[in-house]
Amino acid sequence: MGRRILRMYDDLERRGETRTCFLRITPRSTISTYMVGHTLWELSRRMEVGMEKVEVPAIYRSGY
Repeated sequence: MGRRILRMYDDLERRGETRTCFLRITPRSTISTYMVGHTLWELSRRMEVGMEKVEVPAIYRSGY
């Protein structure tokens, strides 16, 4: 997938497009999620069960 995206940007550059920007996003150690791992049936009965916090392993927090 990444190679396909990079090829697309190379094609845009060849056509003269200069407005391409890349961002690096480094997640915090804990991410709040909603509806991950829960069914719609569970959420229809109690919406608060969909709120979770996920601990991001240190290896993925390095930003590289």
